[in-house]
Amino acid sequence: TPTTPTTPPAAPATPRRPRRLAPLADALTTVLTPQAPDPDTNTPAGPRALSTGIRTLDDALGGLQPGRFYLAAAAPGTGASLLATTTARTTALDHDLPVLYAASGLTHADVAARIVAAHLPVDYRRLRTGRLTPTEQAAATTLHTELAAARLYIDDGTDLTPEAIAETAADLAADLTHTTAQPGLALVVVDRLQALDDPRLPLSGPRLTDAAQALAHLARTHHVPVLAILDTDHPDLITTLGLDTTLTLHPHPDAPTTQLLITIAERDLGTQATLTLTADRTHARLTDPTPFNPYARPNPAPEAPNTPAAPAPEAPTNPPTTAPEAPTQASDWPTIAVPGHPAQDTAAAPDPDFDSEVTPATAAALDTLANLTSDQPPAHPLRPTRDRAARTAAPRPARTGGGDYAGRDYGHFLDMINSVVEQTLQEHGGDTKAAITALELKAIPNGMALF
Repeated sequence: TPTTPTTPPAAPATPRRPRRLAPLADALTTVLTPQAPDPDTNTPAGPRALSTGIRTLDDALGGLQPGRFYLAAAAPGTGASLLATTTARTTALDHDLPVLYAASGLTHADVAARIVAAHLPVDYRRLRTGRLTPTEQAAATTLHTELAAARLYIDDGTDLTPEAIAETAADLAADLTHTTAQPGLALVVVDRLQALDDPRLPLSGPRLTDAAQALAHLARTHHVPVLAILDTDHPDLITTLGLDTTLTLHPHPDAPTTQLLITIAERDLGTQATLTLTADRTHARLTDPTPFNPYARPNPAPEAPNTPAAPAPEAPTNPPTTAPEAPTQASDWPTIAVPGHPAQDTAAAPDPDFDSEVTPATAAALDTLANLTSDQPPAHPLRPTRDRAARTAAPRPARTGGGDYAGRDYGHFLDMINSVVEQTLQEHGGDTKAAITALELKAIPNGMALF
């Protein structure tokens, strides 16, 4: 009797994983939630953007957003790598956040030298050749502990593939979360992607497109900003990579050695902004343009020709009374007490070559620091030793307008002091005691920046 063939039972269907959907409400929260919590409502902060260390660039980008991949493209020698080290230094040293620095073609010594030169700051060339001045060497020794404690992790292996970077980032994030009980990695820097093919460098040549897409995937899956440097500004290659945000750097036509033009573009939207930055190659860093750069020094005035001096004009018989005389007694000069300083309790005459008069804006900034809490001790180390009334009554040099006092412009220094105070308060969620403690710890590097 013929038999009827039997059909084998069908295998059970694999349950289909549903796609991840983000309601518009979640997206709106990500976009619209302020970066700092509201002190009145205690609303939690949204995803925090990282600072590049360059205020002009932060204003245009909104900082480096978690989950986004940023490509900085520039021809060799333009200074794109300085953007990488500037951002890494700001994140690791100024904000004490962990950074993975994947150095392809660079060594860990190259990266460390640029970080140190920018942070102290000291001359990069003298640092690399071991010829620091005694003052620079003393500064490096003083800040060695702070530099050594930075959570900056450098991978300069020759087999640096996108997969290796992703695995290292995952391992480092897990380790940081386990040891510190805080969210792990804050930033990934890849320095650099190479346009020319080099068999010894996986991040080069025809592998660049896959590498860029893998790094963009790393940014999304780990919800961390990734900043990569590309050693060419060729527009066809940049378009081929198809990335969301690109920053293209070119030498400024008016000052090609000291100024850079940086164009920010987004895919599908085109150019968003074009900025001017300063390439401080002496200290291996990028900074804001000169009017906003707290490290900038004015050009020296040209020397007068060797000719007989013109006779001085006669003084008026009735001199104006609106310009008070400069203080001449040591006790008339305000001093600032520094904890542990051997001379903090003694009065010293002012240096005739340095205008140490505290301007009204500076006094107000110092009073803001000293009066943040009502229970703060009266003699706070950040506060001038004289009270406000005495400072106000003290004679001051006449102001000539535009932030200029006694022939010197302090505008950018005052802006820097105010921005540091505001930023520190934001970083500590409005906790004034914690902010003051943090400012005290940063007194030495901030003081060096002012000098």
